[in-house]
Amino acid sequence: MTTAEVFSICNLIVLPMWLLMLVLPKWKATRFLIDTKMVPVLLSLIYAFYIGISLYAGGMMDFGSLASVMELFTQENAVLAGWVHYLAFDLLVGMWILDQNRNLGIHQLLMVPCLIGAFMFGPVGFLLFIIMKSNKKKQHHEINQTCAEHSSAKKSNTFWHCYATRCGSGNLYSRNLCR
Repeated sequence: MTTAEVFSICNLIVLPMWLLMLVLPKWKATRFLIDTKMVPVLLSLIYAFYIGISLYAGGMMDFGSLASVMELFTQENAVLAGWVHYLAFDLLVGMWILDQNRNLGIHQLLMVPCLIGAFMFGPVGFLLFIIMKSNKKKQHHEINQTCAEHSSAKKSNTFWHCYATRCGSGNLYSRNLCR
């Protein structure tokens, strides 16, 4: 099998996983694939094979300068290994984002830009999710602090307003605060 064919196969392997994560993140099959990390494991095996070929053919790789790294990426096996490396780690970042969101409960529609960012631009999707996660935790803390001040007065309108704010199903960003 040629490196071009392996390149195409690897791309075809990750696309269905990304689609499942975007469209059906809570589906049992998607969760199974995320929990077992089957696709990244398969990509890691392919990576190990091609990085092994590159090491065998050219000895140790030099990552000490930009020129050295550019030289590495003139070798077909090394380029393929590098690409599979990107595919595997970007997918792992996407899976991590969904795993983290299981506890946060940010609505799936808000996760789509993070996942697309991770798929297309790796660290950009990660950064976007970290910003969302930070905002979610800040919002959660502020709501809890406000509601704690009014919790002793359960019959007050303020308490019920806090409860509705925390637990209201219409709030896309805070829907799991009461779970």
